[in-house]
This record gives sequence, C-alpha cells and structure tokens, in this order.
Amino acid sequence: MPWTNDNLDTLITKARQLLLKEFPDVFTAQVYICTQSEMIDRIKKEITREEFKGEVKRYLARFVIGKYFAPGHVIWLVEGKGETLPTLLHELLHSIQRCGPHRENIVNYVVYKILNRPDLIDHRIREEWEEIEKSVGFKEIKKRFRSEGDCEDF
Repeated sequence: MPWTNDNLDTLITKARQLLLKEFPDVFTAQVYICTQSEMIDRIKKEITREEFKGEVKRYLARFVIGKYFAPGHVIWLVEGKGETLPTLLHELLHSIQRCGPHRENIVNYVVYKILNRPDLIDHRIREEWEEIEKSVGFKEIKKRFRSEGDCEDF
C-alpha cells in the first residue's frame, strides 16, 4: 500500500515551488511512495492485452521509477529510486500536461530548463528543443505543453 513520509512532503514542497515559477497551475496530484512490485502491479492493471503483461513487467522492473496515474490523479514514486526532485518534477508536469502524443521529450526539456541539468536529458533531444526554443521561445513551449494536440506541433 503506497505511503508518504516527511522527506517526501519536503520534496513535494520544493518541487511545487519550482514549478509554480513556470506554471501558475495548482499542482493537486497526490504523491506517494510505493514498492517496485506495487508499481508493476498497478501498471499491469492498466494494460488490457494479456500478451504484453510479461514483457511490460520485465521492462518496468528495470526502468520505471515514477509514474503519474490519471485515474485517481496520483503519482507513485518507487522507494529508493524515484524519490528525487527530477523524477517528481517530471511526474508533476505530466499531471498538468495536455499535449500528446510525444509527451516525454517536452517534459524532459521543461525539467532540464527548470533545474538547468543537462545530465537529465539526451543531448540530441536537448539540442532539438533548444532550436525550437530559439524559434518560438520558452513561453510558446509552455503554452504548447498546456494545449491539446501533438506536443511537437509548432
């Protein structure tokens, strides 16, 4: 059963303060810590095709450390792996994101911009989005992020 603690509450406060500088939204998603197996089980419940469940489980066990679940408007962070500021920022951004498909690159770029941490984004994606920012500005990127349609449609 997912839980919270004082360290997570402090992390949530810091993340929301950083995000409110860029997005005037109220970030209302509830955030919890969970075990890796709880995360896997929750995601597998969302998968309707049985043949994908084993493959997805292997993938998730290695890579997913945080996830925003639209049903319930909650974020789960994997204990010991996902309880980081970049991961929480990433998932909080998903909780207010309206654009899709191509959801991940724009979120990764916004996290990079907020934290100024090039190590958080593949350099090719960063360079591509820096070119977009040069032509349309960061304000337009944030506007696209909050609008319906393809996240990469400029």
